[in-house]
Amino acid sequence: MSFSVREINIGQYVAVEHEGQLTLKEFEDARVAAKRLLKDNRWSRLLIDVRSATHRVPIAEVFFIMKSLSEVFPGTKIALIFPPDRTDEGEFAETVASNRGVRLKSFSNYEQAVAWLTANPA
Repeated sequence: MSFSVREINIGQYVAVEHEGQLTLKEFEDARVAAKRLLKDNRWSRLLIDVRSATHRVPIAEVFFIMKSLSEVFPGTKIALIFPPDRTDEGEFAETVASNRGVRLKSFSNYEQAVAWLTANPA
C-alpha cells in the first residue's frame, strides 16, 4: 500500500490518496502528514480518497479510524471518497463520524466531494 498527501491551494484543503492494501499503520502515517499540512497552512478541510484501496476495511477498523479523526482533526471538514461499489462503507463511516461530532460526508464521486468540501463555510 502507498499513500500520498498533498496540499491543494485552490480550495485550500489537504488531499490524502490511498492505494492498495490500507493498513492502520499507513493510515496513521498519512494522518500525521495531513495534520502537519493543515496546521502549517491554517486550513480546516481534508479530502481522503480510498477509491484505489483494494480491500474492504473491517468494520472495527472503520470505527477506530472515525474515532481517531474526531480526536486528531477537531473542527475539520472531511470529505471521504469510496468506490461506487463500496458506498455502504462510506455510509457507515458517515454514521460513526456523526456520532463522534465529526463533520464528514462520504462520496463516490471526486468532483462532488471537492464541491462539498470547498463550499463555504469551512
